[in-house]
Amino acid sequence: MTLPCSGLQKYYLASSRELTRLDSITKAPVIHHFSETIAGVMTIRGFRKQNTFCQENIDKVNASLRMDFHNNGANEWLGFRLDYMGVVFLCIATVFMIFLPSAIIRPGTPHQIPHLLPIQMLTCDFMVNSYVMNFVREDKRRTEQILDFILYTELYIYEIWCMHT
Repeated sequence: MTLPCSGLQKYYLASSRELTRLDSITKAPVIHHFSETIAGVMTIRGFRKQNTFCQENIDKVNASLRMDFHNNGANEWLGFRLDYMGVVFLCIATVFMIFLPSAIIRPGTPHQIPHLLPIQMLTCDFMVNSYVMNFVREDKRRTEQILDFILYTELYIYEIWCMHT
């Protein structure tokens, strides 16, 4: 069960990193527009362009939320696939238990390992799902921190450059 989960994890991580990058890219214009609006609020009010700036802000926030929606959809996709794989493995173990010859499994001896196989499969499924999801969340968190650092550094450099020109 670990092998298919690790393959799924590699596939998901590549997509998730790209979605996180796109999410950060769509957040940058929102932050930049907001800081420009705050800096020029007197000019905006003087020319009575509040509605234009509000609409522009809404458009940028919607674009950012759209990418956030896709990012969350990818997380749900991974969770569904992991749960589905666990159910398939549990069904295979249950069918295996049903069709095993009665000479191998005696109903009066519950201490034998085959009786515990479905419970062990559920525990294994839960552990593998937890491991993969925790690993993915931690990797996404680290990637988002790096991308946020780069984004804020670029914005800071741009602000300094605008002040000196």
